[in-house]
Amino acid sequence: MRYVRRVLQPGETIVYSTKLHWIVYLRAILLLIVCLLLAIAAWSRADSQNLSLAVGIAAVIFALLALSSFLRAFIRRVTTELAVTDQRVIYKAGLIARHTLEMNRSKVESVDVNHDSRPRFRLWDRSRSRHGRQPGADAQHR
Repeated sequence: MRYVRRVLQPGETIVYSTKLHWIVYLRAILLLIVCLLLAIAAWSRADSQNLSLAVGIAAVIFALLALSSFLRAFIRRVTTELAVTDQRVIYKAGLIARHTLEMNRSKVESVDVNHDSRPRFRLWDRSRSRHGRQPGADAQHR
């Protein structure tokens, strides 16, 4: 929350702060599971050296993909800051190329989150936020 604390106005306090859900690691977890299954298969097929070598190489490739995916998710999770203060809503994402969004709480009219079966299986929700500056303008977030 370094960015959020740095941009606080005098007298402004943080009401709620959060970070991204652990689900950002899902791809890395699935790749690691595939890697472990391939490693077990390579170990159990020790009698056939060619097959064991091929499956072992595939396991190493999946391990590298899992590591890469984990690092990407870790950086994304660590560099995303979400906070609600007594005056504003603050969102910051990115390490080198930073994207920030700050909106006065008085400008936020409502936030609607729609849960239907299709987005729930895709692990995201459709949400709309409405604010008073642009009448009728809806922003869809995924």
